[in-house]
Parts: sequence; C-alpha cells; structure tokens
Amino acid sequence: MLWAKSSRLRYIGGDENGSAAVPNVRRDAKQGALTTVQIRYTNCDKNLRYGTVTVNGQQHRLAFQGTAGDVKASVLHVQLRKRGDNDIIIAGPGNGGWGPDVEGVVVPLLWIGLLKGGRIHSIYRKEGRRRS
Repeated sequence: MLWAKSSRLRYIGGDENGSAAVPNVRRDAKQGALTTVQIRYTNCDKNLRYGTVTVNGQQHRLAFQGTAGDVKASVLHVQLRKRGDNDIIIAGPGNGGWGPDVEGVVVPLLWIGLLKGGRIHSIYRKEGRRRS
C-alpha cells in the first residue's frame, strides 16, 4: 500500500508492489531530445535500494543510496514526447523488495499535470484498486 505523509510517498514496492504514478507530464523541448528526470527521495536504510522508473512504457532500473533521512536525488535521462502526455511510474525492484520514499519528481522545461488540474496518484497494485 502506498500513502503520502508530509508530501512523501511511502511504501513503494514491498509484497504489495506499491507504485507512484505521475501522469500527464508535458514539456517544451525539441522532439526526441534527452530530458533529465530527477527522482527526489529518502532511503532511511544504510543499504542501497533499487527501484524501477517507467517512462512511457520504457522501464529503467535506478539505484537509491541510503540517505539517513535526508532528501537526495537519483537521475535518469529519457526521451519525452514533445506533444502529448508522458507518464512516469516509480515502483520497487520487484520480488517484494522496497523502493525509496519519494519526495518529488523534477523534470526541467515542463509542467506536470498538477498545474493543469491533474495530480500525482498513488496506486495500490495487488488488487487493482487505485487510491489517491
């Protein structure tokens, strides 16, 4: 199960396979140009956690270092569509492993659905129910 507290999305991954979706991401940039997506997170473990970040169906594995409760960032470079919606989904590594607690997603030169009436959705995957 995934829930937000103090604007942090928690319980990503685990045996329930919780994930966070950021729908309707748009940008103003050249079609096909690489864009840096920054996942701001905390990982209170000392050990590295892994997660998957899926952008428009393309899955990427990302490492999240232990932060001792501080907010850090992991980045990836992806191609976003110039016109049309882009969807970003952050999930755990699978097999019951935990991902990070997500503080936010930063993508330069765009607006996220939050600015046009959208919102970040938390998704409860196991039974196909969606919780916001």
